[in-house]
Amino acid sequence: MSDINVCLACDDNYSKYAGVVIASVLSNAKPESYLHFYILDGGVAQENIDKIMSLKNIKDCEIKFVKVDDSQFEMYKNIKTHQYVTLQTYYRLKLAQILPEVDRIIYMDCDMVVNDDLEELFTTELGDNVIAGVLDIRVYGKKAWKGAKYINAGMVLFDLVKFRKENIEDIFYEYTKNNYDKIKTGDQDIINFSLEGRIKIVDDEWNVQSSNFTNRSSYANNPKGIHFVSKNKPWHFGSFSYHRNLYFKYLQMTPWKMNEKELRRWTFDNQIISLFKYLKYRPLFLFRPRFYEALFKTYILPLFEYRKPVIKNNTFLIWEPCSKSHSEVLPGFAKYLLDLGYHVSVLCTPERIKEGLFSRFKDANLTINKMSKKQVRTFFVKNNLEDIEGLLVTTAGKL
Repeated sequence: MSDINVCLACDDNYSKYAGVVIASVLSNAKPESYLHFYILDGGVAQENIDKIMSLKNIKDCEIKFVKVDDSQFEMYKNIKTHQYVTLQTYYRLKLAQILPEVDRIIYMDCDMVVNDDLEELFTTELGDNVIAGVLDIRVYGKKAWKGAKYINAGMVLFDLVKFRKENIEDIFYEYTKNNYDKIKTGDQDIINFSLEGRIKIVDDEWNVQSSNFTNRSSYANNPKGIHFVSKNKPWHFGSFSYHRNLYFKYLQMTPWKMNEKELRRWTFDNQIISLFKYLKYRPLFLFRPRFYEALFKTYILPLFEYRKPVIKNNTFLIWEPCSKSHSEVLPGFAKYLLDLGYHVSVLCTPERIKEGLFSRFKDANLTINKMSKKQVRTFFVKNNLEDIEGLLVTTAGKL
């Protein structure tokens, strides 16, 4: 069993959104992963604590609420930054002290959802670094930031053993005291500038910072983590966050789920309103080169990309055969495996991509790989699949 530690910080107003994050993590966790959630409690009402605790019904896990004394953060209260940044966002600066029994943890903001199992991220090798994260969207969006190793603090992997050993909290304190008037993005500036040279950059897909269709830090079609970075969050009606439907998907797994009428309003009606708001916000968006870059990378480029089959423990690898009868049976089998929490990787010939039933449903744990018969044979031989521990191979035709 793999133990994974996850931390969120919230007050009562953000408890619902913390619940959505937890639901997204649990629904994408592998069967053998055991999650430990630490909620840094900035004043969550008992009613909402009970709702969050009920999320254990999705998957067995540990959820622990940790009371935090706000008086420890007096010096951070007057930092001038975005209005929607709360005091709770500074809690992560003292994680090593607040969670003395924890050695390593993934911190996530409450305006995120997770779309993959977290084990790969949690076990990232840090070397001499003390944290890991994804480059901030400004590194991609502004010329002055090109090449900077400045991460977005919405998702950070912390090595708390090194934090204690090297007194990193004192380094945060000294930086804040000496640069109070220079801090523009709150704790994010403090973390990045205090730990310069000690930060590992991980794959963009773990924290796709998304505000609208054009403004995204990555155009990945199946991001592993989505961070709604704009002022208008998915829970604001008319928000034009590109990935907002994933927020509603995971919301429906929580005690805050909406009824059918509300869901229609917040998905279908919301989408129409958001389009009109975006036209008002950017009436000349058709003249922006980045809009066409987004179109190309989102819809056109994926058609020509070769996606290497995903091979990892607890994966079923399915070769879709030429037999039409088999082709109709296997998708149902794949859906059964997906419901059990497995990853399913399907190898399909180009003609089967067009007519096979696999292409009719999508799942975060389903990978469809377009390969010729020759490529499939080469793939099996090259990877010596029979010797891969934990890999279950189902074939329904001769290779």
